[in-house]
Amino acid sequence: MIEILEGARTFPGADDDQLPALTKVPVLVAAYSDNPDLLGIVEEAVRVTNNNDTAVAWAIFVARLLQWSVQDDADIDGLSGAIERIANDSPAVVTDAITDMLRRVGDDNKKVTMKLGPACELKSGVPVALHNLLGSSDYVDAVRRNIYACGDSCGRAMVVGSLGGALFGGIPDDWRTRVTRREEISGALDTIVS
Repeated sequence: MIEILEGARTFPGADDDQLPALTKVPVLVAAYSDNPDLLGIVEEAVRVTNNNDTAVAWAIFVARLLQWSVQDDADIDGLSGAIERIANDSPAVVTDAITDMLRRVGDDNKKVTMKLGPACELKSGVPVALHNLLGSSDYVDAVRRNIYACGDSCGRAMVVGSLGGALFGGIPDDWRTRVTRREEISGALDTIVS
């Protein structure tokens, strides 16, 4: 199978631009954040499952946000500026949707979700996830806002959880202690990051 895939002229992924395209992005950023070819690695990984230019554009946008979020001086107060800066250096499909979302910061979360779109498409899911974060006071608030917003909260959770964890100082300890198989998961995460 690997030989077949390596010999293929195109990527095998579906022509699909939905939130599951982002599943690998937080792990790739954690593992390759210092690699100068991070964005190329992200594109290749996304195209394996989602061979779609829109999916790649959003994945690269999220990867760049995550890369910013793990810098020493990154915090939730700087998120809006980072979103705008990175969006302005992105393809129009990202820039337009993010500009629309940024005009709605401070508006009711559920109303914004319904206006931008509650479903799985990246063009609505990523902006809604970021709107959730921009209106949140801490990690728990961000997760709850995402759930209460309706729609594909599970898909948006990849953005809310990873960025929120980085910007709000991680997942609260009382949540971590209730995770089944937490030692196994922590060991796997330590392996990826190292």
